[in-house]
Amino acid sequence: MVNDADPAMELIAKIIDINPGSGEAALKRSTTLQGYSFLIEEVRKNQHNGMTRDKAIVAGIDTCIASDVLTVFLTEHYLEVSKMLNWEYDAEAEKRVLTEEAVQQGMQQGMQQGVLQGAEMVAKLLKEGFSLEDALEKIKSESSEALPS
Repeated sequence: MVNDADPAMELIAKIIDINPGSGEAALKRSTTLQGYSFLIEEVRKNQHNGMTRDKAIVAGIDTCIASDVLTVFLTEHYLEVSKMLNWEYDAEAEKRVLTEEAVQQGMQQGMQQGVLQGAEMVAKLLKEGFSLEDALEKIKSESSEALPS
């Protein structure tokens, strides 16, 4: 256990291949997974047969409804499912987001480290007999000298 102000959780996820012929045990236990697997396989077949991604998704959903696979859900959420399946992973967008997060985290850590170092310097100067005002002024002048022009 870590004593930390920020809540944290570790998650271990088990990934199950639900493609036809792969995750048979999981598919046998869940009709919803069977239906989803069927839908994805229909979309893939449609794309393989020359349909665009958009048309393959619509045709796959229509085939499921006609085959009585996930009929209620797909009828109620037709547009949502279509949009969700049409979403494409964007590696560049992920890289930009991760970079921004890393920069923000680095800046926050740098600021925390700077505050800690400043406090340590003030404490040291106070022990040496400086007044608080003089200690702060000394630190301010030393830090402005250290900055590049």
